Amino acid sequence: MNVTIADTRIKKKPVRDPARVIAISSGKGGVGKTSIAANLCLALAERGKRVLAMDADLGLANLDICFGLTPDLSLLDLFDGDAKIDEVLCECPGGVTLLPGCSGRYDLANLTDKERYSLFEAIDSVEKDFDVLVLDTGAGIGSNAVSFAAASSEVIVVANPEPTSLADSYAFMKVASQEFGV
Repeated sequence: MNVTIADTRIKKKPVRDPARVIAISSGKGGVGKTSIAANLCLALAERGKRVLAMDADLGLANLDICFGLTPDLSLLDLFDGDAKIDEVLCECPGGVTLLPGCSGRYDLANLTDKERYSLFEAIDSVEKDFDVLVLDTGAGIGSNAVSFAAASSEVIVVANPEPTSLADSYAFMKVASQEFGV
């Protein structure tokens, strides 16, 4: 007598790893951080990764310029409640998706902890659609710049050989380590 025993093991759907989050940061502006962020995004997309580039320099955003875009919507529309995050996202050349910031807005440059947390939640809602999230943070040791770096799995600190750049990059790393354990 041949008896077939059914496979009763529960088959789980494969769990997708969360997106790799890389912050591109600096202690001082003008060192090439945004160019490095844009080129890293393009290189990752060229390797077949689904890349979300976020301009996390919220008050002086210009990652859109590096990609040659003029977005219709920005994070300002998200914060004002005029758009949802998936409406703000825009496609860049090279297969990168951009979450554009807004330039010249003091209120965005100085988010409260609650506002920043709400932005992190919005990003989490689209994270599943991407393999890598690259954050182009603002320069310096402000709360936005350091908080975005702290929320990342990896931080790349960009500096040049100028003494002020090196000193400010060291200050950024020191604050990120002391305040957030980065």
